[in-house]
Amino acid sequence: MSGTGNSFRTAVWAAQELNAIDKTKIIPFEKADLMTHQASTQNLLGLFFPTHAFTAPWAVFKFALSMPNSKSTPIIIIATRAGAFYPFPLPGMEGTACLLIALILMFKGYDVRGFSGMDMPSNWLAVHWGMNKEHAEYFYDKTKKELKLFISKISSEQRVYKSIPSWIMGILLLQVSFMYLIFARLMLTKIMFADETCNSCGICATYCPFGAINMLGNKNKKPYWTFSCESCERCIAYCPKKSIQAGHSYILLLYWIFYGALGFIPVKIASLYGVFKTSLPAMLLSITYTLTFYYIGYWLLNLLCKVKLFAWIFSHTTFTKIYSRYNQHDTSLNDLKNGTII
Repeated sequence: MSGTGNSFRTAVWAAQELNAIDKTKIIPFEKADLMTHQASTQNLLGLFFPTHAFTAPWAVFKFALSMPNSKSTPIIIIATRAGAFYPFPLPGMEGTACLLIALILMFKGYDVRGFSGMDMPSNWLAVHWGMNKEHAEYFYDKTKKELKLFISKISSEQRVYKSIPSWIMGILLLQVSFMYLIFARLMLTKIMFADETCNSCGICATYCPFGAINMLGNKNKKPYWTFSCESCERCIAYCPKKSIQAGHSYILLLYWIFYGALGFIPVKIASLYGVFKTSLPAMLLSITYTLTFYYIGYWLLNLLCKVKLFAWIFSHTTFTKIYSRYNQHDTSLNDLKNGTII
């Protein structure tokens, strides 16, 4: 699974290290026929994916759970994590990303030979500025060296389980990871929109790995993000017109003011005054209200964006309008969509 190319490129570097032994196929998650591409004890299988909120993305959990049971198929797991420069290099933290996926696959009978987090440039483009090429190259070089050593050990029948401190932090942050998977990832899905520079090319929808973008409208079709979005950032990273934005002012106005005043606060007040006999009904009501609000609020955002005044306001009150965009410069959209053979 790769959005901006970090995990894809990491898989390519690993494949290049394995190339002396045999050919390697790199297959996007969405194209992996789990029955056709079953590995055997004669082959090494690898899962490469990004880290979201100190754990694996929801799509990776679903993929791992859907994998067929195995009899000792060897497998490695690599989670790319967000390295950063502020103003010096800082490592990322994969938390429980590798650990939880490894446990799922071990339960299914796979022989987990090793797993590790690998630092690649932070690419959460809806939140922060894209990393420049010089800083990105630092993490590329670092990861290439670490991958070379990792693959060398795996090839010599050693087992490698790295980043124990990261597991500990990930376990401590499990509540954060859980809340992201249940709430935040859906909220992030519902803040994306295309500004007035969008030419309806449809590249974002065509190359979305989850089919999460629909092009809506009669004449000038614009992308609409569904709940299937996993915030992989491919659309915002590769948009040729840089038209895709995150609605920062929309979050402020609708989520924190209207959602807080009309939903979250009344639920809390009702809980304090004993309207709910247990906390479970309050929690269920809060979840129902939140998901409903995400859906209705996003419909409202798209409706307002059809009015030029509101479209201009939302477009010019988002930080993504001035952010630089990052994608792994050696990786094309066709690479991400079709995979490759090394």
